[in-house]
Amino acid sequence: MRLRFLLTAMVLIVLFKVMSEITAPQCWDCFAHYGFPFAYYNMGGFVGGAGIIWPGLLGDLVTVIFGAVLIVAIWEFVLRRIHN
Repeated sequence: MRLRFLLTAMVLIVLFKVMSEITAPQCWDCFAHYGFPFAYYNMGGFVGGAGIIWPGLLGDLVTVIFGAVLIVAIWEFVLRRIHN
């Protein structure tokens, strides 16, 4: 159970990071938010204003944990149904 949880969490983190990079703005002097599904970093361009968005970072963490628990629970349910 722990190994499945850790592997699922790692896959979700990689998936969210890839989605974050795909949706990130592609310019150097943009005011932009990074993160998927919640913004966790604010880039202020050359004028400053960059910083971590703590509620978004916490939201991403909770989403990964909840998603991993949900996927593992569904996987365990399906395996029990197959073996019975």
